[in-house]
Amino acid sequence: MNSLLLVLVFCLSSSFAAYFNPGQEYIYKYETTVSAGSNDYTSFGSIFNITGKIRVQKADASLVTIKLEELLFGAHNGETSFTPTFPEFTTKSYQQLNPLTEPIQIRLDSNNLVESVVLSGNIPEWARNIQRGIATAFQLDSDRAASGQETNFVVEEKTINGECPTVHQVVKTADGVDIRKQRKHANCQNMAIRIRKPGTTAEPCIDENTRDVYNSNGYGSYRVSNFNGVQALTQVNVGSDLIYSVFGSKGHIQYAWQGTSCNLEEIKTSGFTKISAPSSPQTFDNLRYVFQSDFTADDDLATPRPYFFHYDQPATDESVLKVIADRVYVNIKKLADSLDTAKVYDDLTQFHSTSPFAVLPEISSLPYTHLKSLNARINQENDYTVKKLFLDSLVVAGTGPCALLVRDIVGSTTDVRTTANLIGPLPNYIRNPTEKLLVELESLIKPDLPKHNLRIIEFAFASLIGRTCTQYVCKKDYVQKYVNYFSSKYDNGATFEDKTAAVHALRNLGLGGATKKLLQIASDRNADRSIRTAAIAGITKATQKEAEETLLPIYYDKSTHHELRTKAAATFLLNYYDQNIAQQMVILLWGERCKYVKNFMYTFFEGLAYTTRPCQKLHGSHARSILAVFPPWKIDRTLSANYMRDYYDREYNFGHQTTLQVQKNGDSVLPVTIYGSLNGHIAGYGTSYLSFFIRLEGLGKALADRIISMTTGQINFDDLKQVFAKIGVKERTTTPLRIELALNLHNRVVAYHAADASTVTTVPMILKKLQEMKSSYEIELSRMVLLGGVIIEQPTEFGTPISVISSLTAIANLNIKTNREKSGTSISQTSDWNVQGDIFGISKVSNHFPAFGSMHSVTALRTLRSRVPRHFSLNFDYKALTMSFGVDTPTKEDPIMIMTHATALTAIASDKGVQSDNEAVDLLKASCPTCQPTTVISKGVSHRGTRQIGLPEVSKFKIFEGVKRGAKYFDCEKPHTRYDTIKKIMKFAGEQDKNAGKLGIVRAFLALQYARDSIFLSPVTQTCGLKAYYHRDPSAKSIFEKFEGNVQVKYFPDPNKKLGTKVQFKGQLNFKHGGSESQTRTVEVGGQITLTGIEKREVKLRFLAKDPSTQKNMVLCVETNTQMKKAVDFFSFEGENEPTFERKITLKWGEEPAAKNACPENNAFIKAVRKAHRSQDQVEESKSNSWPYKECQEQKGSAHWPGSLTPPTHECMQAAVDQTNLRESNITIEYQVDAEARNRWKKPAVVFAAFLLPYWDTDRSAVTEHVHSTDVETRGDAQYVKGSIEIDVSARKQNPSLDIHWHASHGDEHFHNVDLAAIPGPLKVRPVFSRFSPFFYESFKLGVFGYCASSAASVITFDNFTYHAELSECPTLLAGDCDDKPRYAVLTRKIGANKIGLTVYLGEHKLEMDDVNTIKVDGKPQPVTDNIYTDDDEEKLFKFLKFNPSTVVIMSEKLSLYISYTGSFATVTAGSRYRSTSCGLCGNFDSNPNNDLTGPDNTCKGISAEGMIKAYTVRDGKCAGEGSVCPV
Repeated sequence: MNSLLLVLVFCLSSSFAAYFNPGQEYIYKYETTVSAGSNDYTSFGSIFNITGKIRVQKADASLVTIKLEELLFGAHNGETSFTPTFPEFTTKSYQQLNPLTEPIQIRLDSNNLVESVVLSGNIPEWARNIQRGIATAFQLDSDRAASGQETNFVVEEKTINGECPTVHQVVKTADGVDIRKQRKHANCQNMAIRIRKPGTTAEPCIDENTRDVYNSNGYGSYRVSNFNGVQALTQVNVGSDLIYSVFGSKGHIQYAWQGTSCNLEEIKTSGFTKISAPSSPQTFDNLRYVFQSDFTADDDLATPRPYFFHYDQPATDESVLKVIADRVYVNIKKLADSLDTAKVYDDLTQFHSTSPFAVLPEISSLPYTHLKSLNARINQENDYTVKKLFLDSLVVAGTGPCALLVRDIVGSTTDVRTTANLIGPLPNYIRNPTEKLLVELESLIKPDLPKHNLRIIEFAFASLIGRTCTQYVCKKDYVQKYVNYFSSKYDNGATFEDKTAAVHALRNLGLGGATKKLLQIASDRNADRSIRTAAIAGITKATQKEAEETLLPIYYDKSTHHELRTKAAATFLLNYYDQNIAQQMVILLWGERCKYVKNFMYTFFEGLAYTTRPCQKLHGSHARSILAVFPPWKIDRTLSANYMRDYYDREYNFGHQTTLQVQKNGDSVLPVTIYGSLNGHIAGYGTSYLSFFIRLEGLGKALADRIISMTTGQINFDDLKQVFAKIGVKERTTTPLRIELALNLHNRVVAYHAADASTVTTVPMILKKLQEMKSSYEIELSRMVLLGGVIIEQPTEFGTPISVISSLTAIANLNIKTNREKSGTSISQTSDWNVQGDIFGISKVSNHFPAFGSMHSVTALRTLRSRVPRHFSLNFDYKALTMSFGVDTPTKEDPIMIMTHATALTAIASDKGVQSDNEAVDLLKASCPTCQPTTVISKGVSHRGTRQIGLPEVSKFKIFEGVKRGAKYFDCEKPHTRYDTIKKIMKFAGEQDKNAGKLGIVRAFLALQYARDSIFLSPVTQTCGLKAYYHRDPSAKSIFEKFEGNVQVKYFPDPNKKLGTKVQFKGQLNFKHGGSESQTRTVEVGGQITLTGIEKREVKLRFLAKDPSTQKNMVLCVETNTQMKKAVDFFSFEGENEPTFERKITLKWGEEPAAKNACPENNAFIKAVRKAHRSQDQVEESKSNSWPYKECQEQKGSAHWPGSLTPPTHECMQAAVDQTNLRESNITIEYQVDAEARNRWKKPAVVFAAFLLPYWDTDRSAVTEHVHSTDVETRGDAQYVKGSIEIDVSARKQNPSLDIHWHASHGDEHFHNVDLAAIPGPLKVRPVFSRFSPFFYESFKLGVFGYCASSAASVITFDNFTYHAELSECPTLLAGDCDDKPRYAVLTRKIGANKIGLTVYLGEHKLEMDDVNTIKVDGKPQPVTDNIYTDDDEEKLFKFLKFNPSTVVIMSEKLSLYISYTGSFATVTAGSRYRSTSCGLCGNFDSNPNNDLTGPDNTCKGISAEGMIKAYTVRDGKCAGEGSVCPV
């Protein structure tokens, strides 16, 4: 209908002065069509149509009167085509259209533009809005248009969408002119638009593909031509459209369109009736659309606003409200049931419709009294999930009545979880934050509340004040009142926790003096570092000048702690980025000594430089130029850093970014703080929807102390303390324990907890409670959240409303039921788990026709559901080291399933609520009896398909028969061929449009994230679903019902008194099948793992599979032997220390032999041998003058590191690591396999062969002899295929390659110079560690261990600082645990030319050695051999042995300590537990080499190398007068 009016308007607008004459009547026939739909795949729409006549009369030069007559209405829903034929449906007369027949008077100005409009006061507002639309079109600059000249010009017109610049184009025709008009509504002043969204911030990030995501335009074409001999406006074609393309031009596009054709039928010069004036006339001086409801500061909290702005009030009829309440109850019950059962997976309609979108609009319509009644009804049932979903719905709906009920519930409970779930996120979802609401919620702030309840309420109230007083001018000065309130809390806070909580509240408040107070706290040098950090993070609403004056001085001050400096830098650059300042910040790093700051800034700009996120692209290009002037630096993951990792799909406008700020220091290998932020991006807008902050300061030390105390028992520290007293050691204080956890939703703090050493006094009690463990318990957790959403409403140019709804919600549900029993040393447990996560997305564009309350829509639905039910049992005997377990296969009724489905549809419904949907359906059926109220946008069922992907549904392995499992596309109109699937996988896994840094695991994570989002969002229109499932197959004869197993382990440390470990185990796996052919298939497993020293590894495994149905037992044996050469000089790699590596792997399988525990012989087998050695390029490197070889050669045998052994310096260690990581190897694989096995390998072999094809050497005669001396005889027979593969690997640093030689029955194949870098990661052949454990090496690089070395003349500290000083003959502390509970100390002294002696204190034990052959243990000499010596204590605190002829090693795993001694050198390797509390010649182990020359008294810093020897001398006996605590 509005289109009809628009047509009329445009008809009239063609130019009154030039084309309409007073005393005449112009009659037009018109047809208006209004449609919502989609054309990008196939054309579907929901349409309504209005036809009739328009009478136009001109009273004088400036007054025009219009009247609509003979109005008919029709509707259609389904497949549409406007060319060449129009959808067929009939039109009828309805009395609801009568208000539109009221006359309209339009007063024009001298340019024939609308000056004012007179409308009837007796018709509803929706009808007047349509008449405003008529007046919008009823204007044209006739003088310029009538000139007949081809010209373009712009006129600002009063329109229903505001004051809009309108482009006119005049084109001459054979008998007149065409006048065309076009305007873009986004350019209109005072645009008539209403937006309702959560109280969350979304940052616009518009690029060329997203600037037209929401595109609204008006247009018209007017023809002036000859009509019965006179010039007249004979034809008008006008319209407007709104295009909504969330996923860009290539994705699903939704439209709302109106089009009108108007044709002149008759001009009457006499005999017509004069059109009367409107009844109860009202004059309006503008044409802007009037929304019948809007948010105001005086809204009644107990009564909700209408869901749509074009209604003046919600439902008030009691019977209707009761129906709505009942429907809310039923829909929540359905939603809860969908979390408990899998029924919705079988019905696609229910799969989509059972969602929060079925609850939220309805619950938003209920007043406070009805919500209270509904809450009481739900509480009576005592169903946790239903109750929780209802409460979450209250929060997400965010209406005034919902907020009042939240107030009631929170005010009546002390349960902190309920308070956090309800009041915490409420400020983000309140639709209309008003001062009235502040008054109601302020009553919740009660001083006598439990601490955390009050804190959560205060955070929420501060956030609500910020929103309210930003949107409205608060009459009561809430801002200043609560700035004072929280400032007082900060000033008077007794603990850092109280002060930090006040800082977070000020941050949420964010107005008035709140920011000023945060600026003061951030600059306060006397404030705790953790508190200042929180204040700095909250400075997001200061002015640019305030930010520069506060944050930059903190960053530039090199005496300030690096955590504060980097936090200030990050806050400034993220919120107040300035290119000149950013460049200055980097240039000053050339003089920076703090590596933590350098590493943080480099990782920050590196992440920003390569970000894909449109919001940061401008800064990203500048960051790339900044990296060019950054001081030389390499990322060190042991230091503070800012990791920014993201992906962005430029084709479809969505992406995600994860930011991780990690603060570290030398006190612990654990981070000091972690700040994480999750940022989503879609349709040109980005938002930080979740972030968290964790402080773990001092936790590593506290945990390590606890673990050591538990493993070592009570230790008498007196002896060690006496030694330290004789040195003058002052106790090193550990970093105070300080733990913080803060959770932010949409950049507002909603929860904060903290603890320190004074408050964590209950840890022993907690541990005791955990040990007692309840015999049974049940955990139920359920949460509904709104991840984002918006409702937009604006008028068409006809005056009818369009609404656009986009929303994303999620539900998580966890249900755990556990029963546990304890008997002696055995614990048994049975558990039922049900984990479910659902995500729901909707995008909907609707044309509304208020005359009928009908809503004509196009909707895109995206639903992802996942459920993982598990029933399992576990029994563990911690003394006997036995364990048994059982896992049930899920049933068909309760399966493991992940399913996502995307579809688009058109529909007609009532916008007054579901209770009126039948009226809208009747309206449709009256016009189009065959039309359905809902139709899926589709080319038809014949275009949809199902395709299995991945593994087949029924496994070929008999132990898994009777199971349905797999994955498939279903209901799909999108192409999903293998080619398409591979293309998508390559897109997800490729490097393009990803900011992954250089870590493969990050790139893999981004690929999975990208794939998940792409599959769920499904950006194109075509319907498609993807399902993965696992459950029993009830139709099978033998059904896999349960998987059971047991295992027993025996552990033998240092077998036969040799360094190493032996582990023996045996177990059994039972695959139980039910059904008509019930049976149990069994796999017995046995094995032994033996580790001898670091040079030998043996692994033996035997698997026996028993199948009662075939009476066959099959055996698989795996044997691995690894041998590395033992070095006489550990850090040498030449001569007798030349590293070698050999590994043999044998697999044999076949039927079980008669002999017990035997392996099959003369059956199928695979034997592989790998021999590795140094490559030629390694040998050449070792003889070069490059680092570290030149330095190591200079150190060996020098005055600082005397003797024949390679010194244990960092340079020599790095050289040894590089040289013993063997790059060249030869691999021989012999195989004898049956034909069936060969056939199973064919497909992967073909893929691999295709990869190798470019390296195939076709000239067999030219193949040179390779390093393998003999080829295995190859043959083929009826039973076995036999052959060998020989691989020569050269894993050199530059251009690594390998050669493959395959000898088979069909002949030989050779592949040369295969690019090793191109081989996928899991298949890539890498260099071999032949001496150093890769785990230890990586742990060493990450700072898990510290390494110190000493000779009689030099020391290398834990922090890799080297200094030279001669030892004295007095015992001197090399390294020690110098906190309040010292557990070790290593003393060294000079005992001869280039010789040193050691005294080691380990707990209450004292070990003394002057050579490598004897150690005095507590005064008793003990010979040192290659047999392990272990102390006699029950705790077995230490052991030692002769590692090689020249080296003694003392180990204490419980103390995390390893000491080696050669007579000339000594090394101490200490665990991270000793960070910052160590002292002695080895320094304090805090990752800062600049402070290693610190004396026994921690205040004595920067002493000389010689002074260190004097300072740490044990002043006792003949050495009583030697040195001093702080030598000058």
